[in-house]
Amino acid sequence: MTSKQTKRREVHRINSAHGSDKSKDQYSFGSNIQTTVEQKKGKFPIWPEWSEADINAEKWDAGKSGKEKDKTGKSPIFHFFEDPEGKIELPPSLKIYSWKRPQDFLINRAPVVVKNEILFDLFSVNEHLLCSELMRWIISEIYAVWKIFNGSIVSNYLKGTSGEVPLLAWKPWEHIYSLCKAVKGHMPLFNSYGKYVVKLYWMGCWRKITIDDFLPFDEDNNLLLPSTTCEFELWPMLLSKAIIKLANVDIHVAERRELGEFTVIHALTGWLPEVIPLHPGYMDKVWELLKEVLPEFKLSEESISESKTIVIDSKVKEAGKEVKDGKEVKEGKEFRPEPSTTTLKLLEKSERFPKGSSALQTPHMVVYATFTPLYLFEKKIFSLEKMASSAEKLREYGLSHICSHPVLVTRTRSCPLVAPPKPPPVPPWKLFRPKKETVITDEAQEIVMKKPEQFLEISSPFLNYRMTPFTIPTETHFVRSFIKKGMPPRSGLSSFTENDETATVSQADLNQVIGATSQGNIASQIIPGKDELIDSGLNDAAHTANGFSLERDLYSQTTTQEKSQEEIIAINTGVSKEIWLDFEDFCVCFQKIYIFHKPSSYCLNFQKTEFKFSDERVSYYLFVDSLKPIELLVCFSALVRWGESGALTKDSPYVEPGLLTAETFSWKSLKPRNLILKIHTYATKATMVRLPVGRHMLLFSAYSPVGHSIHVCGMVTFVLGDEDVVLPNFEQESYRFTEQSVMILKAVGNVIANFRDKSKLSEALKDLQRAHYPVVLHDKKLTAQHFRVFHISLWRLMKKAQIAKPPSNFKFAFRAMVLDLDSFDSSLEEASLAEWVDVKYCLPVSDKENSPEEIAAAIKIQAMWRGTYVRLLMKARTPDTKENASVADTLQKVWAILEMNIEQYAVSLLRLMFKSKCKSMEVYPCYQDEETKIAFADYSVTYPDQPPNSWFIVFRETFLVHQDMILVPKVYTTLPICVLHVVNNDTMEQVPKVFQKVVPYFYTKNKVERVHICGRSIYW
Repeated sequence: MTSKQTKRREVHRINSAHGSDKSKDQYSFGSNIQTTVEQKKGKFPIWPEWSEADINAEKWDAGKSGKEKDKTGKSPIFHFFEDPEGKIELPPSLKIYSWKRPQDFLINRAPVVVKNEILFDLFSVNEHLLCSELMRWIISEIYAVWKIFNGSIVSNYLKGTSGEVPLLAWKPWEHIYSLCKAVKGHMPLFNSYGKYVVKLYWMGCWRKITIDDFLPFDEDNNLLLPSTTCEFELWPMLLSKAIIKLANVDIHVAERRELGEFTVIHALTGWLPEVIPLHPGYMDKVWELLKEVLPEFKLSEESISESKTIVIDSKVKEAGKEVKDGKEVKEGKEFRPEPSTTTLKLLEKSERFPKGSSALQTPHMVVYATFTPLYLFEKKIFSLEKMASSAEKLREYGLSHICSHPVLVTRTRSCPLVAPPKPPPVPPWKLFRPKKETVITDEAQEIVMKKPEQFLEISSPFLNYRMTPFTIPTETHFVRSFIKKGMPPRSGLSSFTENDETATVSQADLNQVIGATSQGNIASQIIPGKDELIDSGLNDAAHTANGFSLERDLYSQTTTQEKSQEEIIAINTGVSKEIWLDFEDFCVCFQKIYIFHKPSSYCLNFQKTEFKFSDERVSYYLFVDSLKPIELLVCFSALVRWGESGALTKDSPYVEPGLLTAETFSWKSLKPRNLILKIHTYATKATMVRLPVGRHMLLFSAYSPVGHSIHVCGMVTFVLGDEDVVLPNFEQESYRFTEQSVMILKAVGNVIANFRDKSKLSEALKDLQRAHYPVVLHDKKLTAQHFRVFHISLWRLMKKAQIAKPPSNFKFAFRAMVLDLDSFDSSLEEASLAEWVDVKYCLPVSDKENSPEEIAAAIKIQAMWRGTYVRLLMKARTPDTKENASVADTLQKVWAILEMNIEQYAVSLLRLMFKSKCKSMEVYPCYQDEETKIAFADYSVTYPDQPPNSWFIVFRETFLVHQDMILVPKVYTTLPICVLHVVNNDTMEQVPKVFQKVVPYFYTKNKVERVHICGRSIYW
């Protein structure tokens, strides 16, 4: 068998084409390329991995253009930077008329990258962009990341009196680099040359995205990229331009969506998106998952100091504060300032870390929900029905199906917003023999099922955007008549006082009417008064006069220019920007939820990225072993097309998505594999793989025409890689096998320790029986065989552990402990355990025929001796006797040797039991791990050079099979064609093959003492 050639597949690193002389030599670019549609596949290299050294050595001025002229012969030399990848492609909803640099449209003010480092407004000045789904997603997700990291920090800063600038946890402009070094807290500067570098996460790692400062405008001279209220502040345009550059690679149907599976949060944070469709069949599981992931709203009376949930107290704390053990929680970390309303909840650590894991942290997660826009040309009728129901429910909560965007899910609630009033005290005299209230009716009473309190809080900047929420009645019932027999009918309408039409309405009455109509059905969830329990996020009415108020930054309502400032304030304060949804309505409104996992919060991470233009599937092997249920987060990023637009039209050919599958695998059999995981994606998608307790072997197969990236995170120990990397882990015993064996041997030690105590000995013997006989077998013969296997294995282990000569009463002491007289015949000492189990005791055979009297006398003598011996054994079990003390001392000496290396001896004991092949071993839970136990050995040979187009024998060898086993011979060679033949020398039959590969085969112990194996090959 030839040795396996070690496969070292490193991540394909490609230098940047933006400002690298080396890359200019390797790749030739055409003259001015205007659109990415004109680029061909492979025209530009893959965006390089992020390197701070490259950023520190980056040349930001035009001095490099001269070198480019010398090499490429271009003329003239431009004094501004132009992206060699061409202009970005915007969706059809945004029509580009011209491209301008900041110097072209900012005449009176000098451009800056960052103006306001605390607040920004991406909503009020970008109303002309909200018709684009891509722009809505970019704006919404930038706000979501800002709220997750900086919500409490900025809110406390605005509410406080100190003038110190807060230390923000995340700044969107820190993704941009220009005329600065790659250091923490850097500030990008305006570059007149127009060259900027943006750091974004893509295809498994942070990437260097180089852009220019050409910005698109429409015919009305409106900027087609998000901007803040400071028109000379450039960071939103530059960051959005780099994000759109990544989004253009994503494959999607142009007629329906403006983006596919691309997520901005993943690009900004590197968190892995787990996509969960909301299906009616498993809504209960989704609710339990959200309760585990998100913070939970609880009333102040129900707050517990140890629980890591939000505590709301309307009398002491302001609305929207989270407390954990008296401190705040923000993204799983404790902060000194006041707590945040939107946080990452820490999952409880209890029972999360099995053997082999040394994790000290718990995963951090963020959730947002999405809904699909309503398309009238949808072919699936049932999809139209779901979309119509979703649109109806969304309008009730102030959202529009036309403005599809992701909404951030912040909290769960399983209790009312306000504690119900306490019932009035009942006089003590009424407690004696209370009367039951009876309802006299001629109809059967219906049992009213109380609906559980299940609510989710969502946050969205598009809440009540260009619409007023209203309630759509869904209940239909007959109104009970108020007309009583014998009474004249009367109107139930309230009286109305007529007023003069010319009289002016007071401002207080007008405000009351406006407030009542603007709140709609939301008023039932909001508690009026100053101490509202609704989390108002970063909304602070005291700072609405400020042009950069955070309330308007995150939740500015779009209004026309004719509206006065008072009307804007009334609208902003009328409806809370975070709102509670009933969980059933939430499942109707939204079709998917995204759970973003922070990879660094997992104790183990494996990441592998490959770029190669081929259709071959790449395989990875996964080993995992745990004593607890296993959860592995698997993220797959696929790049199926490069150098072309990701939007598909009717005439575009079908683009097959990237595919990642995971299935159970075993080298020992050819059984059909069980599919565990299947991911189809054009961008990045993650899912949670849940496996039962034990040791598992999975085979991952990845397909993507251009490149792929696999990222696996877990809280348990796992190994992922090539075959030669994973195989050594299967030689060791599994964790369950070791745990079971140690439990059995510790129970033996407990019996020895309590051998002198009669009261504790019986309980210790019961514990020993429960340890080695966990499942009661309803077969007396099999039960007797199991006990016999255990006693023989324990006897052999104790005898083997003796370094010096064992004590004279060692066998007597062992029999006194187990009370077994039949399993230790001296004639069977050297027999194998399997033969020992199957042996049947019988009288010795001789030629002489014994008379009945002789046989009866021999039986009587044996019975007398056996009775005497049994009485001695029972006496040795009786405490305070000479025999008991002698046996206890002997057993203690043996146990002292075993206890020094208890795990090794315990594994040897259980392995001896498994070698007996007794059927009772199959009831052990660890028996399932035997399928994955593998031992391997390499055999290497060399061969001389051969002439081409000729067959030759690579090697011919014989191997000895010393015991029955399953073997799988495999050949790893650089030869293009190699065929392996295996012949059993006992039967002279060739081992069967499937697809020219030798199948796993059960080889019996050799009689001729060899198995012939040879391989032949053709050399081209």
